Amino acid sequence: MRALSFVALLLLAAAAMGGTILAPVPPKGWNSWNVFEWNGGNFSEAEFRETAQAMAKVLLPFGYDTITVDEFWESANAAAGLSGSIDEYGRALPDQRLWPSAAQGQGFKPMADLAHSLGLQFGIHVLHTIPTDAINAKSPILNGFGYTVDQIAVPHPCPWNTGWFGVNMSHPAGQAYINSLYELYASWDIDFIKNDCTFGSNLDVSNIRAVRIAMDRTGHDFVYSLSPGDTATFDKALLVSSLANLYRVTGDWHGGDYTEHFQIAAEVHTLIQAPGSQGYSWPDLDMLSNTLANDADQRFQMTLWCMARSPLIIGTDIRNATAQDLWYYTNRDLLAINTHSKNNQPLNATASDGSSNAYAWSAVSTTQSDSYYLALFNNGGVNMTVTADARAVIGERACRARDLWSNTTIANFGHAGQFSASLNPHASVVWQLDQCQ
Repeated sequence: MRALSFVALLLLAAAAMGGTILAPVPPKGWNSWNVFEWNGGNFSEAEFRETAQAMAKVLLPFGYDTITVDEFWESANAAAGLSGSIDEYGRALPDQRLWPSAAQGQGFKPMADLAHSLGLQFGIHVLHTIPTDAINAKSPILNGFGYTVDQIAVPHPCPWNTGWFGVNMSHPAGQAYINSLYELYASWDIDFIKNDCTFGSNLDVSNIRAVRIAMDRTGHDFVYSLSPGDTATFDKALLVSSLANLYRVTGDWHGGDYTEHFQIAAEVHTLIQAPGSQGYSWPDLDMLSNTLANDADQRFQMTLWCMARSPLIIGTDIRNATAQDLWYYTNRDLLAINTHSKNNQPLNATASDGSSNAYAWSAVSTTQSDSYYLALFNNGGVNMTVTADARAVIGERACRARDLWSNTTIANFGHAGQFSASLNPHASVVWQLDQCQ
C-alpha cells in the first residue's frame, strides 16, 4: 500500500502541473449493450440522441457522465467482421444506415460533439482488432512501411467474434496499424474506449500494451476499459491494471447468483484504485443489470458494486425509466461510498444456518473522520442472520448506524465490533457507522 500511495502522490503532482488524471474515481455512465445490442444490434443515431438527452437530464447530476455505443456500430454483421464500411486504411467506420451523420468522413465526430455539448463524455466499443473486410481488401496500413492489413493479421480466439483478427505485434507494421486506429478515434474526439476480446479468457497483453502506446502518442485523453472478464484472476488483473483504467473481472452477467462476484471482488480488492493508465484503475464487476427481478435484488447489486468501488455502468433504457428505476442508481449515500471511500475490503461473515452464503464488506469514509461503511449480504435462498466481524476496522466498539437505503438510525448498534442483521433470501443491508465508542 505504501508503494501505491507514493505513486498516487506522483499522479497528484502531475495534476498540479497541468496533467490530466484519468479515472480518479470509478467511472460511471451508460452503455447500449443490454438494451439495444444484446440481440443483434440495432442502436441508431436517433436512439443515441434520445438517450444522451435523457442521460444529461436525469443521470449527469449524479456523476454518470459517459455514454458508450457498444458493439455493432460498424453494422449488424459486425460479429462476422463485416463492417458497414471501411476506410482506405482498413479501419472500420460507423454504418451510415444507422449513423447518417457519419457521412462524408465525419465518423463519430458529430455524436461526440453532441455528447460534449450536453456535458457528457463519449465512448465506443472496439474489437480485437482487424475486421475481415480489411483483410479481404488487402488495405494498406497508414504509415505501415508499404505493408497491407492481411500481412499483419493473426487468428484470435474470440468465440463470439470469429470474423475479427488479432495483430501480429512482432511484425514491423503491427504497431503502425494500431496507431492508425487511435489516430482516427482521437480525430473523432472519443473519450472512452471499451476494448473487447482482449482480457479474461482472451487476454492479450501485447495488444493491450500496443493500444496504450497508440493512445499515448496521440496526445488525446482516452479512458481505457478492457473486456471480457471471464476467468479473471488477481494475476491477470495485476498484469493490466497499470495499462488500463477499468477492466472486467466477471463474465457477462444478467442477474442471478452473485457468488462469482463476491469471490473475484475479494480476490482483487487490493487493486482498487491502483495506479493505472495516466491515472487510476478499477476492477469492474460488469454493467448494472437491467433484468433484476425485485427491489431486494436491485439494492443487493448496487450495494455490492459501491462497496467494492466498481465502475457503475447502467444498462437500462433510461429514455423510459421510471423514478423508481432511477432511484436505485441515484442514492447519493451509496454513490458516496463508490466515490469517497477507502480500505474497501471483505470481512469475515457467518450465517446462522451454517452455510457459506453470508458475506460482508467494509470501507472507511474519506470525507468524515471516524466514519465507516458496513454491508451485510445473504446470498442464499433461506432467511438467515448474518454477522460480520468488524473488529479489524473499528475495534471492539458499538456505533450509531444509519441504514443508507431506508435512512433509519439505530443509536447504539453492534457489540464489541460484531454486527448482525436478519436478512431475507438474496437481501442486503448497508450502514454508515459513526460515533463509535
